[in-house]
Amino acid sequence: CPDSLKKAWAESLRQRADWLASRGVIYRIVMVPEKHTVYPEFLPDRVRDKLAISRFQQIVDFMGENPCLVDLRQALHSAKIKDEGRLYIHTDTHWTNLGAYK
Repeated sequence: CPDSLKKAWAESLRQRADWLASRGVIYRIVMVPEKHTVYPEFLPDRVRDKLAISRFQQIVDFMGENPCLVDLRQALHSAKIKDEGRLYIHTDTHWTNLGAYK
């Protein structure tokens, strides 16, 4: 992603947050991790070896610790490690009820 596009994203998010804050509204962005970022072990080796850095990770890397961004990756990875149950539908990319709850 070109730096100019990253800067445009950051500026857009900042402007939205500022506009909403001036009206007493807290702005949050929740990006849901894609299934393959939580369960890469279910991908074929030939695909897993070619995974690039996700768009979400690129945004986090560029923006750093931004209070607008809500990062669900840690909660989902933690639930996966604790083996609390399947977080995504086996044959689909959507969350299960447990995944949405986490």
